[in-house]
Amino acid sequence: MSSKKIVSPLAAVILLFASAAAPTLAVKQKPAFPPDVMVPSGIHASSLDKTALHRLDFVVKGSSCPTCLLKCQKRIEKTKGVAQAAIMLNRPYGAVCIYDATKTNKDAILLAAKGDARELSFDMVEDEAIAKIPIVLVPHHSNEASPTKTQ
Repeated sequence: MSSKKIVSPLAAVILLFASAAAPTLAVKQKPAFPPDVMVPSGIHASSLDKTALHRLDFVVKGSSCPTCLLKCQKRIEKTKGVAQAAIMLNRPYGAVCIYDATKTNKDAILLAAKGDARELSFDMVEDEAIAKIPIVLVPHHSNEASPTKTQ
C-alpha cells in the first residue's frame, strides 16, 4: 500500500476555497508612513533631515562601460546620507543623487563616485536644495530630460 493520502474532490474544493478566503480574513493594517518608508538605497525616510535634502546632478566622463557606470552608481548609493542615485547608461551619461546635506556633501559624493577609477571625471556639477525626494529620478543631463527637437 502506498503512504499517499487520497483526498476526495469535495475536500479538495473546500481546501481551495479556504486557502483563497484566508487572506481576506486577516486584519489589514495601515502602512506606517513616513517612518517605515525606505528609499531605494535602504535608508529609512525618517533618518533623513527633510529640511536639508539636496539634489546633485553631474555628467560622468571617462567611461562608457555599463558595468563601470553601475559600479560608480553603487559607490554613490553606499555613501552615508545618500538616499537615491541614478546614472544613465547612454550619452551624455548623466548622473543624479539625492542626499541629506547634514550627513554628507557634494565633494564626498564625487570622491566616492570616483573610487579607484582614475579615468573617471565629472562635469557640469549642479547642487541644489530640494523640498522632497522625487518619485522618479532622472538626471538633468540626459537625453530623457532634454526637450524634444521639432523639425
